[in-house]
Amino acid sequence: IYGVPLVPLPQDAGWRWYRLKDIPGAKAWIVSSTIAYAVVALPMTYARAPFSPAAGFTTLFLLIFVSTNSHIFDIRDVVSDQKKGVATVPLLIGIRATRVVWSGLNLVLGAILIWAWLARIFPVSPAVFLPVVAIDLVALWRFTPDTPRTAYDLLLDGSLVMPLLLTGLWGTGS
Repeated sequence: IYGVPLVPLPQDAGWRWYRLKDIPGAKAWIVSSTIAYAVVALPMTYARAPFSPAAGFTTLFLLIFVSTNSHIFDIRDVVSDQKKGVATVPLLIGIRATRVVWSGLNLVLGAILIWAWLARIFPVSPAVFLPVVAIDLVALWRFTPDTPRTAYDLLLDGSLVMPLLLTGLWGTGS
């Protein structure tokens, strides 16, 4: 559905059909919401479990975490996206502004999750989610279009399994 023309908009020469892919930043939210849905909502629906504050905080974590990773990959691809005419957030507002926006979202996310954990409404320890947020912040500010692809593969793709590994090591901390 991401690449299918869905939205008609009038142009001088008639109508042009736009894809979700043509909306700057849409990819990150589509990918992150799909993953959050698959990881949180589907199992809850199958188990007939009610939506809880913990599920809400987990969904928020996944949305910000996966969207940040997606925008870091957009920073990597800024040269090729510019050549192809693909309008990404880093091309529209600049790499530095993209870093500032996503750093702010990650810092707010970390603060919210720490507060929720201290208030005992989110059972997952900061020892599980803070290292993942830290990895995203480091990659966000250190990775450039010239960073080797293996660094992206190891750090960003590898960070996708970190919450599971850290939960295995530390438990949820509740």
